[in-house]
Amino acid sequence: MRLWETTRRRRRHRQALDVAARQVFRDVFPDLPADARLRCRRLRPAGWHDMVSVEEAREPGRRLVLKALPPSDRDTPRQTQRRVPMLAAEYRLLSEVAPQITAQNPATRCPRALAYRPSPGLLALEAVRGPTLDHVLFGLTPTRERRQVRHLLELCGEWLARFHQLTRTREEGNPFEWALDAFSRPAVGAILERCGARAAQRDLCEVTRALCTAFPGFRTPRCAIHGAFAPYHILVSEGRIYVLDLESSRAGYPYEDLALFQAYYDFRLPWHTPLASTRLPIGEHLPALRAGYARHAPWFREPDELMLRLARLHALIRFPLEWRHLVERRPVKSFLRWRWWRRRFQSAYAEELPILRQAVGR
Repeated sequence: MRLWETTRRRRRHRQALDVAARQVFRDVFPDLPADARLRCRRLRPAGWHDMVSVEEAREPGRRLVLKALPPSDRDTPRQTQRRVPMLAAEYRLLSEVAPQITAQNPATRCPRALAYRPSPGLLALEAVRGPTLDHVLFGLTPTRERRQVRHLLELCGEWLARFHQLTRTREEGNPFEWALDAFSRPAVGAILERCGARAAQRDLCEVTRALCTAFPGFRTPRCAIHGAFAPYHILVSEGRIYVLDLESSRAGYPYEDLALFQAYYDFRLPWHTPLASTRLPIGEHLPALRAGYARHAPWFREPDELMLRLARLHALIRFPLEWRHLVERRPVKSFLRWRWWRRRFQSAYAEELPILRQAVGR
């Protein structure tokens, strides 16, 4: 009976979402004929939000993507209401910050925000046709953008640098203190204990505390960070990049975005590396991203480089925190991911910890 009620609730939510999508489409295109037939299509995969593509059946050139909050059966009403400001923040960034980035380089873009409805929690975006950067880098099917991999990675670094610079605040802090607080959290200890690396939390806290003592005057301005800057959140179309999903944006330090992009490479499966190397040697991917970033933002000194190494390990720890929904729904997939993550984290941990300890010794 409960399953039946859940199915009915989801069906009603989808019907209401289709109605809202058609209404928003007519508001965005007021010259649309009254008898025009609209086609709605649900996009997969969906994260914490539902996404619907709406286009006119006779003129497919008119198209938009609608992002909406999920039905209450997938989230508690309190969590759903908490995510309404996230859509508002994304709309603000797309309306105020993204146009400034595009004005400086038309190849670095975000989808245009066409409409925002705060009460039902709807955000209408420009529809962009093209593969994700993840598909361009690691996909099997051929795309014409593969020859431009270095240029695309440099554009990603340029977009990120401009985003950090435009949202820079006057508030400063010691990033090592942030890292110490992040590694000290109980959730991090639970993740490391599950993979058999409980001592890693103690070691990371010790070396981070030592770095706080070694660089007491180290200060970095805070800025808005993307929060999920990875190749699967970047679309490629006609030599341009479109950065998606800014709803995770929050105040933080620029290392977090750069480290998450690097951690995504760390977590890729073994056969993805030779695939990516056919387009550009794998050792040149991250330097290309950093080169694009360094041309438009101050590059890092020695303490910044050490902080970036800590942020890389923290970014790897973030991945399992987002898999909790897989444990019950897909236990086999969750088990395989855990095994692979454990191997990759131990490899990165063995690589970074000696360097950090050596810096503390100096």
